[in-house]
Amino acid sequence: MKSPFLKGDHTVKNAKELLEDFIKASWRDPKVMVSMFTEDGGLELPYLTDFGYPERFAGAEGITGFTKFLQETFPGLQLENLKIFIETPDQVFAEYEFTAVSTKTGRKVHQLFFARLVSENGKIKLVREGMNSAEVARAVFKQGIPELPPRTDDQRGIPLERQRAGSEPRRYGMMVCHPSPSRAAEILFQPRSASGQP
Repeated sequence: MKSPFLKGDHTVKNAKELLEDFIKASWRDPKVMVSMFTEDGGLELPYLTDFGYPERFAGAEGITGFTKFLQETFPGLQLENLKIFIETPDQVFAEYEFTAVSTKTGRKVHQLFFARLVSENGKIKLVREGMNSAEVARAVFKQGIPELPPRTDDQRGIPLERQRAGSEPRRYGMMVCHPSPSRAAEILFQPRSASGQP
């Protein structure tokens, strides 16, 4: 349901409309992408840290750099098949995907994202995406999925392999990796206590 609101003489887009514009833009033009975000807004991809990439790309420099990286790796990339699961005026949780050939490996990659978008005054404050890490490896490593060394969770001191073996979902900031995108969305939109936990 569309719910734009007015600020002065201009209609300010809500979170859903911003996400629809984000999908249409698909990281093709750095100037367009920068203009969609607030000055301190950014994109967060927590699972990229497993492959040696930064988690956050923010500000004009960060967003421009990420746009160029995507277009160099996946020329003509087009996000598609947007499915919205939860929507409020300033937040939306959705799923989308793309299929493209990586220039780094020559492999065809099909990447599925689930993401939370937060808006502020008609611009994107945050896009936080979860993705298929196996497809990242196919896109950037010629040998495919590399043998990754064990990694320790700095906050809890527990090897991630032990966390994965248990029933507790893995947490990356506010993103929780659950089998169901709709369940992950419920966690993301739960009221949070002062400690930051749902």
